[in-house]
Amino acid sequence: MHAHRRECNPETFPSVVFCITGSKAGTFCVPVKFMAEFKFSCPFCGQNVQCDTSHSGTQIHCPACKEPVTVPQEAAVSLAPAKSRKLRNALLIIASVLVLAGLGFGVWHGYSKMKIQSKQSNLPPGLVAMWSGEGNANDSMGGNNGELTGDATFEKGKVGQAFSFDGTRDTSVNVGNPAQLQLQDFTIAAWIKRDNTQSVSADFPRAVIFGYGQDGYALYLNSGGVALLSKYNVRGGETKSRAAIKDTNWHHLAVTKSGTTVVFYVDGVAYPALNANYDVKFDFSTEAAIGASGQYSVLNFWGLMDEVGIYKRALSAPEIKAVYTKQK
Repeated sequence: MHAHRRECNPETFPSVVFCITGSKAGTFCVPVKFMAEFKFSCPFCGQNVQCDTSHSGTQIHCPACKEPVTVPQEAAVSLAPAKSRKLRNALLIIASVLVLAGLGFGVWHGYSKMKIQSKQSNLPPGLVAMWSGEGNANDSMGGNNGELTGDATFEKGKVGQAFSFDGTRDTSVNVGNPAQLQLQDFTIAAWIKRDNTQSVSADFPRAVIFGYGQDGYALYLNSGGVALLSKYNVRGGETKSRAAIKDTNWHHLAVTKSGTTVVFYVDGVAYPALNANYDVKFDFSTEAAIGASGQYSVLNFWGLMDEVGIYKRALSAPEIKAVYTKQK
């Protein structure tokens, strides 16, 4: 008996192309080649002859009568047996599942991104800087982009990603000394999450949330988790909150200053400063930073920080409450 198979040429086989689109990997397509087999009857003896589509239009010898037979062209598509069809169908089902999975991931990723963006948009007027920590230290409002220093990095945050600080000296986000931040009346707001209930900093008894160096303003926590607003490193230049953050949960912390009036907020609840007449004037000769003082990068915060915003006015209690409610 003569052999009726010949070396395969993949380019002659029919193919199906599977294309999968990913949000990061882009779109890639993989052609899957098929070599379908089929049967036809010998015109001389009626014997069923089985071969593959690569023989279509070529001449072979019937294994029964040995007569030369031309393999019909139409059989290459119309007479594929169940086994080849099952293989093709199985591959198509697999491809469909992969495509649907990719679409599902794309929908989920898009929804998550839209959800984050909705929490970062439509904030009260007067916002001059917003550092969201979405894998970078960019300011989405005023272009006052920061720079990570020391061991600062990113982790999952309250809204998307957040800045992560280990509380060691030199770890912070330096944002320079832009004119937009040189304010006498303002609001500082941020989501914070302490890493340790015993210490607010790994190296210091206090930790700055956002602040300048010498003579500038600084919002920070003392060793008991109480929030303070200070004219940095000036005796008598600070005023204290009536509330403390002592656990390791996420909390929204804010402070507003309008003239001599200072109000602290924790999770949308107002706590007027103990000093009812906070009469100071800030100077701005140093840089500012997130998670440490802007000068020498000391008093470093230990934990996570997200959605750090600076407003050029004192937000009202309902506005602070609305920001907290929107982002919680």
